[in-house]
Amino acid sequence: ITLNEKWERNVFQNISGSEEHHLSMVRQMAENNSIVLPSSITENIRGEFVDPTLQQLYHELTTKGGLSLVNALEVGAKIEELDISDLQASISETDNTDLIQLYSNLISASKRHLRAFTNNLKQQGIAYEPLILETDYFNQIVTSPNTKGCESGSHGNEVSCGQGKGGANKGCCQSNR
Repeated sequence: ITLNEKWERNVFQNISGSEEHHLSMVRQMAENNSIVLPSSITENIRGEFVDPTLQQLYHELTTKGGLSLVNALEVGAKIEELDISDLQASISETDNTDLIQLYSNLISASKRHLRAFTNNLKQQGIAYEPLILETDYFNQIVTSPNTKGCESGSHGNEVSCGQGKGGANKGCCQSNR
């Protein structure tokens, strides 16, 4: 949202809308599992984090993203890399099938977002190099076609599970609750 306000590009507008939807899925999952979320999430307060490391990262990335459009696109790509990595780690730390499904769906979305940012960088003449993900895995993500279904799994074990929102198997992309 912050980078969209600065640069007014479709990639930021589209992804910020998608992220709002993802946040609502996380809120619902937390409610369903009696998990208390920080007020910044429940009250939709932008840029406020309980974790000081995340707070510092937010400030660093929004500052960098405000310097130029290329920087903003690189920040977007880095955030998606971080999301994928963090979500994969979260999957490995739980046996809750609802959480695993949610995390897998969020990984799928982050892969699409990563492709969008890297494609926009290509249009600017920039070849984005991965900062967090392994190069082979990153290349696999950015060279894969976008699908309407949900990719799930990790490190290349993607499986499409339907038409996505509004399709025959929409439940795989949305919370079933």
